[in-house]
Amino acid sequence: MTVLTHRFNQKGDTIVEVLIAITVAASVLAVGLSTMNRNLVTTRNNQERLQASKLVQGQIELLKAASDLKTPLPAAGVSFCLTSATTYKTGSDCDDFDTLFDVRIKESTSEPDLFNFSARWDKIGTNVGGVVDMAYKL
Repeated sequence: MTVLTHRFNQKGDTIVEVLIAITVAASVLAVGLSTMNRNLVTTRNNQERLQASKLVQGQIELLKAASDLKTPLPAAGVSFCLTSATTYKTGSDCDDFDTLFDVRIKESTSEPDLFNFSARWDKIGTNVGGVVDMAYKL
């Protein structure tokens, strides 16, 4: 009789225990993957915003230089972009300024020497696009 008792006391995992372990491992991996994907999207969005901000800051520097050189600029309310301290483009010519970003400057019609800068972009990579707006007073 002792022999029969030993045969039924064998150790091992049941199919239910294995399925529970697989379910727990899959859940942990799914949460990790979701978190990693969210972080990747956030990082990409921050990179795009940083690049747009740098483009706007470059336009601000060109505007300062244009002001120092007394370069004539378009009338207030007209959208333009600077290609150098002495030249600018208006309207659709600014579309060639940058392949990914639409960068525009517009002088305020209500307050002289107040310029509004805007960098807009459509979907780049995994993001849906965005806008960076800044104002600068000469």
